[in-house]
Formats: sequence, C-alpha cells, structure tokens
Amino acid sequence: MYTFKFSNKKTDQRVQKCLYKCSNNYKITKVIREIYLRNDISCGIEKCKICEQQKKKKFLDGDKNIFILDIHSIIKYIDFLYDCDFDNILIPITIFEHIKIFNKLLYKKLNELCYETDGNVSNSKKRYSVFANKYCKFTYIDDGVEFNLREIQEIIKIVIWYKNHNNNINIIVISENEALKDYCMKNDTPCYSLFDYVKNMKKDNMKYRNNDSRSNDSNITAVSDSQNNNNGKKKGSCNLFSKDILKLYFEINISNEENEKEILEECSNILKYEKNSYNQKQLYEEHLNKQVMIQKLRNKEIVKGVFQIICIHKIATVKISEDEEIFIKNDKNMNRAIHGDIVAVEILDDSGFESDGEIDYFEELPDPDENEEETEELVKDNKKESLLVEQNNVNTCLILNDEVMPKQNINQTYENIKIKKKLYGKVVAIITRGRKEYGGVIKTYDSNSNNSSSNNITIGDKKLLFFKAFNNKIPCIIIKSTMEEELRNKRVIVVMDKWEIHSKYPLGRCLSVLGLCDDIETETKLIYNEYNINTNDFSDKAYMCLPPSDWVIPEVEYKNRKDYRDILTFSIDPPGCEDIDDALSVEIIYENTIESNNQSSNVINSGSSGSSSSMNSISSMSARDKIRVGVHIADVTYFVKQNSPLDYEAAQRCTTVYLINQRIEMLPKLLTSDLCSLVEKRDRLAFSCIFTFDYNFNILHVEVEKSIINSNKSFSYELAQKVIDDKNDTSPTAEALRILNRIAKHLKKKWFDEGAIELSSGGEVLFEFEEKNFEKFKHMKQYESYETNKLIEVFMLLANRSIGKIIYQNFKSACVLRRHPPPKYENLKELENYLKSINIKNFKYNTAKELSESLNSIKLTNNNKVLSNILKALVTKCMNEALCIAGYNIQNNEMLRHYGLAADIYTFFTSPIRRYADIMVHRVLNHIYGVEKLETKYID
Repeated sequence: MYTFKFSNKKTDQRVQKCLYKCSNNYKITKVIREIYLRNDISCGIEKCKICEQQKKKKFLDGDKNIFILDIHSIIKYIDFLYDCDFDNILIPITIFEHIKIFNKLLYKKLNELCYETDGNVSNSKKRYSVFANKYCKFTYIDDGVEFNLREIQEIIKIVIWYKNHNNNINIIVISENEALKDYCMKNDTPCYSLFDYVKNMKKDNMKYRNNDSRSNDSNITAVSDSQNNNNGKKKGSCNLFSKDILKLYFEINISNEENEKEILEECSNILKYEKNSYNQKQLYEEHLNKQVMIQKLRNKEIVKGVFQIICIHKIATVKISEDEEIFIKNDKNMNRAIHGDIVAVEILDDSGFESDGEIDYFEELPDPDENEEETEELVKDNKKESLLVEQNNVNTCLILNDEVMPKQNINQTYENIKIKKKLYGKVVAIITRGRKEYGGVIKTYDSNSNNSSSNNITIGDKKLLFFKAFNNKIPCIIIKSTMEEELRNKRVIVVMDKWEIHSKYPLGRCLSVLGLCDDIETETKLIYNEYNINTNDFSDKAYMCLPPSDWVIPEVEYKNRKDYRDILTFSIDPPGCEDIDDALSVEIIYENTIESNNQSSNVINSGSSGSSSSMNSISSMSARDKIRVGVHIADVTYFVKQNSPLDYEAAQRCTTVYLINQRIEMLPKLLTSDLCSLVEKRDRLAFSCIFTFDYNFNILHVEVEKSIINSNKSFSYELAQKVIDDKNDTSPTAEALRILNRIAKHLKKKWFDEGAIELSSGGEVLFEFEEKNFEKFKHMKQYESYETNKLIEVFMLLANRSIGKIIYQNFKSACVLRRHPPPKYENLKELENYLKSINIKNFKYNTAKELSESLNSIKLTNNNKVLSNILKALVTKCMNEALCIAGYNIQNNEMLRHYGLAADIYTFFTSPIRRYADIMVHRVLNHIYGVEKLETKYID
C-alpha cells in the first residue's frame, strides 16, 4: 500500500478528528488527531496530465468506463469481482477501511485486487485503485454525518471532483441504493446495479456507452482485451457473461427478475381481463365443495394435513401423521394452498415425479417442524397409571435414582430403519387458511420494465401494486389501490381476498400502513404482526388478579414451606436481568449429620433433614460426605391461579418475547420484576428441586418441595466467573461456585458420553445503542460465554429431567413433556455425501453418540473453529424441531426421548416467569403434592 506525503502548504486545510480508545481495563481515552486536507491528491488514472505520476503499479484506464462501487455492492459481489474479469474500478479509501473493520476475509480479497501482494498472480493485471477521498480537500465529509448519508455524499463528491478534474473520463456508479441512484441522476451520472450492468453488457454492448465517439471502448472491450493480453485466459479468470456465470454469482437477482416478470405478466392479464379483451387460461383445478370433501375424507379417498412450503412454487409437504408426509410438487398441484393452511390432499401415482429428480434434502430442507419422523417401538403397556400421592401439610416428593421406565438405549441405530417410499399428491381443497393477514412491503412495477416505477398498469383510477410478504414462503399478492404514492416501499399489512383458478397470484387489499422500511419502529411492528405478538397492555380484569405492590409473604406460608433462607443461595443471570426465574443453593452434609430416614420413592418427610456446616472447600470433604444443591424456581402459580383472567392472558401470550430494544412480558411487571423475581436480599416463594450428591458427584436422591428462599447475591455470568477464577477468594460464596462448577462439568461430560449433542456455534452477537435511542447504533460485538453460562444451563437441564420423571410417573395423563425426535436418515445421509465431497470423512450418525463424537473428532482433527461452526449449522439443518407433547398422547417410550440431550425424559420447569408451559408443569406438581387440584377436565 502506497503512502501519502503530507506537506503543510498554504492551500491545505486542517481538520481535527476526535477518537475514543478503550484500554484493557475499560478506561476511555479521548484522542484528538489533526488531519491535513490536500488539493493535490492523485486521481489514480494512467497518463493523467494533471496529477503527479506516483510510483504505483496499478492505474485506472481513462479511455474506458471507470466504476465506483458502494460498500454494499462490494460486500455482496466480492466473489464476482475477485474471480471474474471485471475491472477499472475506483474504491474510496473510506469504504476500503470500513471493509477492513467489517470482515477480514473480505478485506483480504479486496486488498489483493487493489494492491499487488505475494502470490497474487490471478488478479495482478486487474485495474483497481484506492482513492484517498478522506484526505482530499474537495471530497472530505465530516464524521458527524450519519453513515448511510455520508457514503452517498462521499460518492457524489468523488464523481463531481473527477468530472471537474478531467471531463474526458466516463464514470459509472454501481449501487442498488435508490437514494444514491436519485442523487446520481441529478448529477447526470449513470448508476446501475451490478447485475443490471453485467446483464445488459451481454445483451447490448451499446446500452451503457456515452454519446461521444470515445464511448465505444466500453468494459466489454476491456474484458476482451484483458483476456487477449493473457493469451485467452488467466489463472482464476472465467467467461464473465456466460449464463453459468450469471447464475453462479447473480442467482438471487435472476430469481427476483423472473418473479417480477411473472408479476408483470399477471398484472397485464388482469388488465386485459378487466377490459374483456382476454380469455384467461385456467391454471388450477377447482377445489372440492365442502360436502364432497367431507365424504371423501370419511371414505379415506383423501387425507388432510398441514401444508408446509419447502421452496416457494416448487416443493411443499403435507404432514399426515407422525411418520408420514406427502410431497406436493409444482404450483399446479399446490392448487393455491398457502404455507400453514390445513388442506385436503389426494395421493397420486409417483410415476411422473421421480423422473424430475430426487428432492435434494440438503439444499432445500423442510422446516424442522415438518420433519418429525421417528422410529416407533411398540411396547404393550396395559398398566393402569397409579397416582402415588401422600397429602399432608408438607408439599414434598422424593424420587430415587432408578428409572421411570425400563431402560432402553436412547442411541438407537438407524441400521434397521426401512426408508419408506415417498408419497406424492395434489391439494384438492383448503379446509382452513393458516392465517389471513400478512406483513410485508409494497412494490410497484413499470409496464415496460422490471424496475420500480410510478408508471404502473392501471384499472380505472386504481393501480395494480405488488405485495411481497415478510415470510418468503408466502406468494406475492396483487393489490388494486388508488394510494400508490402512500403505499410504495412501505411496510404494510395486507389481507388476501381471493385466489381465482385463472390467476397465478392471489388478489388482496391493504389493511394498514406500518411505516417506512428500515425504520426500527416499523420493522418492530412487522415482527409483532408476523409472529402474532400481543403488545397491548394487560386488561383491568387481569390487573385485579394481582396482589398489592406492598404485598408480603403470609405467615401461613412460612409454616407450610421448607425454609432455605439460612442456606447460601445466589442467582447467576445476564447483566441487568430483572426477571430472575432461578437461584442455586449449596451446602455440605458431613458424615456425622443426622438425617431423617422417613422417605419413600415419591414422598419425603418435611422434618429436619440435618444441619450443614459452613461452606468449606470440597478438598476438605471425606468420601462419606454429601453435597446438597438446591435449584430454586420462582413459584409463579401462587400468584397466577387457574382460569383467572390473568391466567387466560398469560396463556394467550404464551411466552415473554425478547427483542434488542424491548421486552414484551407474558405477565405483568409487578410479578416478573418484583414479587416473583428471585432478587437478592428479599424473601421469595419458590418451588425447589433439591439434589443430594455423593463425594463423586453421583445423584443419591432428588426432593421437590415448596420453599421460601432469600438470595444472598445476584451475580452476572461475568462476575460469577471472576469469583471462581480468583484463587485468593476463599469466601463461602466462591467455594460454593467452584463446587457447582465441578459438578456441572461432571454432569455435562456424563451426558455427552451418553450421546448428547452440542450444536451451538457460539455465534451470538450483542448490539449496543445510544442510551434511550435505538435508532443510533453504536457497535456490535460477539457475545462472550463463560463457564458460568454452562453451569446454570446444566443445573436447569438436570432439574427439567428430574421433574419430567416425577410428573410422568405420578400423573401421566396431564403431564406436559418435551420431546425431540431423531433426525431423518435421508438428511444425514445427504450431509455425509456432501462432507465426503469436501474430503471430510468418518462422519457417523447411526446413533446420537456417534454423531456427537463425529462433530468433536472433526473439530479436533482440523482445529478449525470456523469449519466446526459451519458443520454444526449443517447438522442443525438436518435436525427435527423439539416439540411439547401431552402425556395422554404417549404410546411408547420412544415418544419420551429427547434426542439432542440424550435424555430419557424431559420437561419445562425452570422458567415459569417467561414461559407458560412451565406454569402448566408447576400446576401438575401442585396437584401431585395436594397443594391445588387441577380442573376435572385435565384429570379426565
């Protein structure tokens, strides 16, 4: 990279640039730098008579088109620029430096294009030049300008300066930014997307030439010259304008163009049809009427299921049972069904389908919730479930370290699985539409081109507009409206009115306008609509169910609950967490401690279970000493009673939704952030799961009981990790954290040995904004995970496993469990073939344990974190989605398994503040322990 010599001339202008540096100890230092803005920066054009010729090896050719690319075009098409013979490109240094910060790999490629580097043979003769616009007096933009606007101003200033500098050069701006295109138009500068330019260079090499005689040296000639100068082909070069190249680098653009052509054609057909000048062709079959459909369903001539799009207009599935699905290929057989609809399907002879080619499960995989095929092992179980409940003043229960059901190998192999023949069918009726309203954006299309325009096809005083849904599995919707200007490029809510048999796309109407695209409030509203998130305040009836804000725990609860207030207890959560669901307690039970032996397999005595000493290091324990760990969960069901207005609204909301800029609560804030939250130094009601470990961290028994706790400290993950790592800290809290960490590591290793799979790639990010202003983004950084994150995760998983056993053993019919079906064999087989093609072998997946070991071995062999994360993402794509299941639907033990966790049984217990399923589980426990009976409908 060449350097700039700054001389303090009278014509130079000096500006001050303010920087803030953060040291390792988080000390912020303000740095002021003085920058000289010069008027003699070189333009970088070869043989320029105005500029001083610097000792550069790469100059731009002034006789050909010079391209200026914006940052988004460079990022999006860097592979095209790197691989293909497209050059004579000017890169502003501000964009060059931003890419250096944005992506190191992308920067490396761009650096090879702009400067000669060791081994850079294939790109050595490409003409790329970096222009020092931030040091040029005429192109400098102050840092105070907002980033997107600053980039536009920088490019426009560069264009104007180059034209004034040399009026014989021809500059073309490459960008997809509509605002930049408008500015370029005002300055008589052509601006195109890279796809449009490359495509039209192939179609007509005269389209982008200037009117002057010099313009015949377009970049088509430049490309040809480049190839001829290198004896036809350079290493790494390719035929820029072939169809294969266009498809390789511009696949999304080509697909969008085809869709736009179809939309435009459909709009034209509608216009002709409205004028009675066009007899539209029937594209779809008529749906069966209701009576015929019901009769055919009864006769089993057709089947019903949920219609799920895999690839829009190409392939979909209809799930008809736990292990059967029907594939629907092409638009005609989809017959106007939309993603999420309940449809009736007629099964077809597949003779005409397989010839089209097998479905590529790896490239186009169904949504996880469509792929729930598992192998069922039929086990006759005619035992009538007995309810082992002992009701007394103490609400406790005990389970021993034996299994709920006869032990079966969770790592069941695929070897004996017979791959069923694929079923194909067609939709013959829509039973129920999945939803009626869709959020998205309104686009407009010119009748003479595919570009956005205001000159659209009109019917009377209405114009035909095109709606693109936020969910890309929803087809385009055509809208008739007189409000084109108000709707164009806005986020809107649209309802589908009808879909005629002669129309390729449905017709709809706009219900409401959310706002401008890319506005954070507008995009947030769109998310709310898409996922049916209720953002309304709770009703007055729900608020009437709450206790007063100064509520204190009644004396009767102190008598009926186990008191853990004197036991060392703390919580570990993300920084700033207000809704604290869980806390942990630790105590060591020494050999001479007297414990009550009045225990049964399911019920424990509430009497004193022995005293514990002050927390000492685990090294001071003997082989007969025990460790008692309490997982304390907020007792939300004490405040949220069955069938109350508050309960109804919580069930409707189902979960707390966390966005970057806000939290949408499942319950009122009085509960989530105060009365239920296990904050430090406050007495709180809890549901406690108490584990007793021996010296080797084996679980001896588990107790579940209603309790009262008082958390000593609320830690963040980072702070708790610092306490663990501080060897000089020998406080009881530090020793307790270290004990928990050792137990967590032991349990985690045990579960991985049993076949648990860890697919998290650790790619989470954190966003930081200006205080109270989420419009002003500061920066983004990778989320740092600590051992304490895993510590909490392990104990929550342990509690959920244990509670799952209790509720299934004692109240099968009403229990709520979480199951994870094994992945489909075809998906993993496809992945195995792909990995072999890139020389990754020994990928085994017959059992969950084999799959887990394969992931770990590849990570260890290659020592490549990026490759490991990519592989985890690919395996995740092959996985089925975990789902909740009611106990009365369980037919065999395989339906209990959780494949990913290698667990025999699993449920949700540990997050009742933010997840309604956990409240349901707490109520089952209340029923088992005689605290509060469930409604008769659940028992029956």
